[in-house]
This record gives sequence, structure tokens and C-alpha cells, in this order.
Amino acid sequence: MSRDLYIQDTAEVHITSLLTGNVIGVGYAQTAGFEQTTEETDIRGGIGNKLAYTIRSSKDIELTITSATFKPEFLEMMQGSEFEEEVTREVTRSGRGRVEGADDGLIIAMPSGLEELNVIRIVDDKGKQVDVDVDAGEAVLPADVLFEEGHEVEFYYLQEVTGRALNIDATKFGGKVKVEYRTICYDRETAVIHSDLYFIFPECIPSGNYGMTFQNGEAFIPEMTFKTTAPEGSDVIGTKLEVLRDEAQVDTP
Repeated sequence: MSRDLYIQDTAEVHITSLLTGNVIGVGYAQTAGFEQTTEETDIRGGIGNKLAYTIRSSKDIELTITSATFKPEFLEMMQGSEFEEEVTREVTRSGRGRVEGADDGLIIAMPSGLEELNVIRIVDDKGKQVDVDVDAGEAVLPADVLFEEGHEVEFYYLQEVTGRALNIDATKFGGKVKVEYRTICYDRETAVIHSDLYFIFPECIPSGNYGMTFQNGEAFIPEMTFKTTAPEGSDVIGTKLEVLRDEAQVDTP
């Protein structure tokens, strides 16, 4: 006889690449859900055009996962590209410096850590952008740039950075993965853990639709969606598995 159970937690999620076998663990999932849809066509007839039958076909399952934390591997999985180590790129940075008087006119003294710059770009008093050479940590302003001494100026410069890179390739898409959910069922009568509930989707295609929005004071919540497919030679697109806990395990999530 089945028992009345309740589920109050999200699911632990593991995503395994079917190509490499690499596993991504979503240890801080906020939501882990799935939705099943089918195409349904009503067949009607007789006096009053009564419903006689419903043709059901094209059963699909779509998975949606949101995580409280971000892992770079999420992007790798969705993009279908691989990370490259020790990649160097030139990026634009900005800084601020104070206009000071010197023997040969006005200068901007470079802040600490930027003394080795060779050139900076400033916006002059007329709104025009001007490249200014930097020598020994000082940028000598052109005579026709009219800034007041003591004025704080924003400037831009190029900096080489080296790190771990992932190219967003317009011709590549994420490969198939296996997705597994595990959550916990509690016994209504005893309020202790009764069983582990697994949902196993052996073959899924990650959606190529993915967005990132960064907002002050708000944590970025990654959202990933997948569509299930049946493995070759099988019609099964997912499995629900309930594993009972023994008495020694009822207090361990």
C-alpha cells in the first residue's frame, strides 16, 4: 500500500556529457523541473458534435533548471565549445587621474599600477577623444586641451589579460547530455525521510537559448533548458525511480 508523501526540497542535479563523460553537478539548484506535453486532436461527431476520441501523439518532455550559483561549465555545455587555457586578449579599461601643473604644461599623473602605460585616450574639453602619450607615468596634455589644474579626468587604456577562454562559435551547439534529478520524499505520518526520488533522462539536447543579465544587488540566476530524446533503439525518454531509505539513513539528506 502506498504512503502519503510530501516533497519540500528542490532536486540535486547531475548533467553528464554523452560525448566526453564529464559531469556538471548543480549543487545549489533553486528549481529543477520538467514539463510533459503531447499533441492532442479531438475527434467529434454525432448530434451535438460530441467528443468521441482524442488522438494523442508527439510526447515531449522539456527540463528547466535554475541555479543559485554560476559555473563556467554551464556555458561550455550550452555553447558546444571547449575552454582554452592561457588565452591572451586586449581589453579596454578605464581609470581616473588628476590634472597637475608641470614645467612643460599640464599633465595627468597615472594612478598606482598604471605607470607603465604608453598611451591613454581622454575626452577633451570640447568632447573630442584624444590619444595622449604617457612617459614615466605622466601623460602630458596637448596645449589645446583646456583642463583646469586639480580637475579629475577619466581616461581609457588597453590592457592585455590572460585567462581561460570560451569562444561563442556561431556554427557550434551543445551536444547531448544525460540529466538526473534526485530529491527527497518525507513520510506524512512520521515527518522523516522515506525515500529518494530520482528522475533520469538518458538523452537530452540543451537549448541554444541562453541569456545573462547583470544587475546591481541582484544575484545572477542561470537558467538552462533541455529537450529529451529517445536513445537509439528505445522509446523511453525518462524514468522515475523511488529508492526507500532504511532506518539508519532517515536523517541524511
